[in-house]
Amino acid sequence: MIQKFSTFDLNRRPGWSHSGLSLVLVFLILGAFSLTVNAPAFAWTTTGSLITGRAGHTATLLQDGKVLVVGGYEDALWSDFSSCEIYDPSTGTWTATGSLAIAREFPTATLLPNGKVLVTGGFIYGGGYTSSCEIYDPSTGVWTAAGNLSTGLYGHTATLLPNGKVLVAGGYNGASSTSSCEIYDPSTGAWMTTGSLITGRDGHTATLLANGKVLVAGGGDLPDASICELYDSATGVWTSTGKIITARAGHTATRLLNGKVLVTGGCSITAYDIPGCELYDPNTGAWTVAGSLVTGRSIHTATLLPNGKVLVTGGWRDIALSSCEIYDPSTGAWTTTQSLSAARWRHATSLLSNGMVLVSGGVLSVFNLNSISVCELFDSSITVTSPGTPSEVSAKAGNRQATVAFTAPELDGGSPITSYTVTSNPGNIQKSGAASPITVTGLTNGKTYTFTVTATNKIGIGQSSAASNPVTPVDKALMSFLYPLLD
Repeated sequence: MIQKFSTFDLNRRPGWSHSGLSLVLVFLILGAFSLTVNAPAFAWTTTGSLITGRAGHTATLLQDGKVLVVGGYEDALWSDFSSCEIYDPSTGTWTATGSLAIAREFPTATLLPNGKVLVTGGFIYGGGYTSSCEIYDPSTGVWTAAGNLSTGLYGHTATLLPNGKVLVAGGYNGASSTSSCEIYDPSTGAWMTTGSLITGRDGHTATLLANGKVLVAGGGDLPDASICELYDSATGVWTSTGKIITARAGHTATRLLNGKVLVTGGCSITAYDIPGCELYDPNTGAWTVAGSLVTGRSIHTATLLPNGKVLVTGGWRDIALSSCEIYDPSTGAWTTTQSLSAARWRHATSLLSNGMVLVSGGVLSVFNLNSISVCELFDSSITVTSPGTPSEVSAKAGNRQATVAFTAPELDGGSPITSYTVTSNPGNIQKSGAASPITVTGLTNGKTYTFTVTATNKIGIGQSSAASNPVTPVDKALMSFLYPLLD
């Protein structure tokens, strides 16, 4: 039996779901490299709050450097929004702008070459899935109708193609994940059908590659959710490419500066907080492992920073997360960075023209809590992370104990190291201290141990060191009594 595991909605409304969503709900209920500076730096700062707290909205960087936030919902009010707001980075404030004709949550929003913004589809509480499309004109602040999709959609994607047209792919139509795709032509204002996906899906990602093709990954139904496809706008045809290693939905996909695509997190049929990440290479069509998030998550955001690294924020585990992480393509490593002041998921992020990242809205819980109005800015030039890795770890045995010496990490992550933790293997016996050396007690004489060391700062715990030399604790006084000639 094919099982549905899209987490795009994750029980958006109690009592409302499409097939298999109850399984995800069970998981939710049961579930949860940087510049070194002389003083702690703080990457996140608060900025002006949204006029209306919202989640499931879109956030689009306009050509004038401002950000347009569209639609969304407020769980406490059980309502969708038609209202829209504009963020001005020069003042850090939000102002109201023209409202949508049709309120909606989880639509798509695409910046067109002419500077206008196309919004498509979405979910309407009490009204199902909308096919309505609208266009926003920043010069007037007014929305106008932009035709209709062939069917109402939710969990679809919209991608600006190199020819200036917009590809809408997949989505959930109220009955099933669809394979249908459509093209919007801004020059004519018309919609037309194009080649269908090989596999119907929703909750997937769609990424424009450097070669002009569109990579669709994840989403939809098992066992087909690992199938990935490429769209060629020159032919209007989809073709298969390498399968993603771990089938998932509710993930992110980010095109890196080297042209590869980084997929992070998401939800599978067995887990709602996948930590494993993967890289897609368009030159080979193959996926490779790209390390693991420190904290697995889904329904989070991922933003490509000006320095080529990727910032992951918030999301859902067994609770909404405030933690954030950074991926460094040059090392393939993930590190934690300063957390958001407000835990959130179903939020939106925008890379501003000044290189800062704006986080807007979101919600704290699955069930009917107020949507968040607090907004925050991440300064990618002040990246605070967990510390580096201790080195030169050595151990010396004693009676039921061992003394472990080590060298501090070269990098403190931009925040002073507050403690070190030594862990034994076997036994997982831990001992913390402020500096080297640290003595681990409670060991068993006659058993051989090795030890690893981690460093901790205000951001979190760094990666474990290499293991120490093996040592075997002994009672030297007893050994000297029994075997005096050994001394």
